[in-house]
Amino acid sequence: MKVIKLIDCVLIFAVIGLASSCSNDPAPFNCELTDLTIALSSNTNATNCITPDGSILVMANAGKEPYTFFLNDQTNGQPTGEFTALAAGIYTVSVQDGNGCIKSENNITIAAQNFSFLTTILEDNACLGGNGSVIIDVAIGNPPYSYNISDGLFTENNSFSGLTSGNHSIGVKDVDGCTVTLTITIPKGKSNTSWSNSILPIVETTCSKSKCHDGISHPDLRLYPTAKKFALQMKSETKSKNMPREGSLTQSQIDLIGCWVDDGALDN
Repeated sequence: MKVIKLIDCVLIFAVIGLASSCSNDPAPFNCELTDLTIALSSNTNATNCITPDGSILVMANAGKEPYTFFLNDQTNGQPTGEFTALAAGIYTVSVQDGNGCIKSENNITIAAQNFSFLTTILEDNACLGGNGSVIIDVAIGNPPYSYNISDGLFTENNSFSGLTSGNHSIGVKDVDGCTVTLTITIPKGKSNTSWSNSILPIVETTCSKSKCHDGISHPDLRLYPTAKKFALQMKSETKSKNMPREGSLTQSQIDLIGCWVDDGALDN
């Protein structure tokens, strides 16, 4: 039994390259490598502002079945990608597969005969904080309109800035009090996080501490070619807080590593 555990540990180290201890639990699937996809098949507009009869149909492919589909940020999913009885608005549909990996189809518009809208969305390319933005323009409706974000007060301002990547709930109300909710997804852009100025100092002060990832017992992550090779593992292991083993990273340091990897783990 001890020999089997030792072999398991060696195999895990060979595959992951960053493991520092044996475990009886199977290694989690690395969702950075998933081939799971989701695509919009159809969407049907609502009859009017107060009638929730719109619909969305999405399809998932690859990954590992079974699939579970979610609308916006709901926690209870369903086994199919068809959502009905939807009011006018903007929606996000996500799918989670059997490996626990998630993909999303964002900014799906359900308009209404008497209430339609256009959005201008700019991505968030700041690693720490956010600089994304959105402008809402009502194309058909009953003016004047008022707007809010995150259930705040309604004002005449139809532009929102300083937004982080991810979902933001924006309300639009017309003069008759008809209100639609737009779940706007701000995409994540390239942050240009620097290897030499931001990531290497983190590795030198944490990951190579106490002979860990110093090239002796584990891969030397201070060397760019090695860090590039294990970039996806660096992101997943620090995000889950499995690494570093000694000491801890701040959330800002974890975010910087994630941004650097998402940018392509560049030697910059």
